[in-house]
Amino acid sequence: MKVLKGLLITLVVLVALFFILNLVGPKNYKVERTQTINAPVAVVYEQVVKFNNWDSWSPWKEKDPSATYTLSGEDGTVGTRYAWSGDPETTGEGSMTINEVTTNEKFAYDLAFTAPWEMSSKGHFSFSENEGRTTVKWIDEGDIPFMQRGMMLFMDLDGMMGPDFERGLEKIDSLSVILANNASSSVEVIETDFPGGMYVGVRNNTTTEEAMTAEFYDSNFGKIGAFLGENQIEMVGAPVSLTYVWDMENNIAEVVPAFPVATQVDVAEGLEFIEIKSNKAVMVKHYGPYTSVGSSHEAIGKYLAEKNLDHSVVIEVYANDPSEVAPEEVLTEIYYLLK
Repeated sequence: MKVLKGLLITLVVLVALFFILNLVGPKNYKVERTQTINAPVAVVYEQVVKFNNWDSWSPWKEKDPSATYTLSGEDGTVGTRYAWSGDPETTGEGSMTINEVTTNEKFAYDLAFTAPWEMSSKGHFSFSENEGRTTVKWIDEGDIPFMQRGMMLFMDLDGMMGPDFERGLEKIDSLSVILANNASSSVEVIETDFPGGMYVGVRNNTTTEEAMTAEFYDSNFGKIGAFLGENQIEMVGAPVSLTYVWDMENNIAEVVPAFPVATQVDVAEGLEFIEIKSNKAVMVKHYGPYTSVGSSHEAIGKYLAEKNLDHSVVIEVYANDPSEVAPEEVLTEIYYLLK
């Protein structure tokens, strides 16, 4: 009887202690970090407002490269949802939904984790420019449910989340400076000969939005690589992308990610063998992250218009591995084959 009474007293004390801790624990939290970047606000803002650009700087993408991401809605607009599923100890499962967009001033989102535990908060980036330098502030804040407040007395959310914010802002800084420098420098367009080649690829009739994501290329190159490996077929050069249709206005694209091979190949279902003959072309060597490649395409488009030239397929050659060189040394060779 005394033992039972003692257990009951202990239970009451523990329950009381639990409620007392929850009463005195924090009701909310806020994590905030700031970075000043030597680049115009429009360049910095563009890296944040488009979820497709997060692949280039997200600290969680860096920590958990195996995580998968899905995008729903028109990227960069209110209501767009960016969901992920990854390592439970690193990224877990959750989503961000854009709730406010003010060009070059603010990007805000609702954050919801579903695993390994449920949690919701609100976050935003604010931007301000002064004499060509941009100050970015990244904030995440939320209410702490009553039953979790006691636990928060023994957890340092700022210490847990802050370093990730700092890493993300550092990468945005590096990327934005490179993009700003590329935009301010002239792009050399040359007329040359494309040597031709034979390729095994996957033809995709898709959207320009999807064709600009890392997941698009990871998936397609994975299929091709698996086929070549299973059949002991050697890749004889850098991976490429062959673009036959690119209509930004109507969000339509026909793109073939491909690997070069030495001889004609009988391919499996879903793959395609393509041979391209040598041809006159205009070409640009683009150095820098792939997210900045648009400036080089614009330069070629302007050159073609000035010279009254027309083109057929566009070939991007990914000449080196972004994981092995500095961001400013990533090389994409862009060829527009002339008609």
